Amino acid sequence: KSEEKKQAETRFEKLELFNKVIYLIESQYYRKVSTEKLIAGAVRGMMNTLDPHSAFLDEEVFEKMQQDTKGEFGGIGIEISQKDGVVIIVTAIEDTPAYKAGLMAGDKIVEINYEQVIGMTLEETIGRMKGKNGTKITLGVLREGEEKIKRFSIKRQIIKINPVKHEILDKEYLLVRLIQFQKNSAKSIEKVLKKNKNLKK
Repeated sequence: KSEEKKQAETRFEKLELFNKVIYLIESQYYRKVSTEKLIAGAVRGMMNTLDPHSAFLDEEVFEKMQQDTKGEFGGIGIEISQKDGVVIIVTAIEDTPAYKAGLMAGDKIVEINYEQVIGMTLEETIGRMKGKNGTKITLGVLREGEEKIKRFSIKRQIIKINPVKHEILDKEYLLVRLIQFQKNSAKSIEKVLKKNKNLKK
């Protein structure tokens, strides 16, 4: 037999084993298990045996990755962080819906659409604030010096993230910082370099 045929037969035998394991779990596990979740878990495990850069992405994670690499999404335009379980606005980006609505750095987000965010991870909070362009979201925030929750109704719009930041040091050095990998990251760096090509060397 050729090596190719031997490999095909071996693969078939292993797949039979895989099917048997799934059947045993489905028929004998103490509670009902989703076959879809079992297969997804098996595929993730298979990818984990390769290298740190190989991974299986489910539909939700893949969609988020596409948003990140595209560099734009439906949102309100704030950068947030989390400290001791509290979500805090780091900055409201200029000319975004959040900025125009009056949200400020230091505001503590306590509600999203009247639902408390206590217990949510930072990633979950960000996910709740993203959405389709034109849809509305209501944020409840606590502001320093004020006791009552302030609520802001904000309409999402397409937010574009600049993947490159730069500054000039001592009037002669250009510091370029790549803050996010996007499909246009290289073009953004090129644009900054061209803009500052006359900088004193």
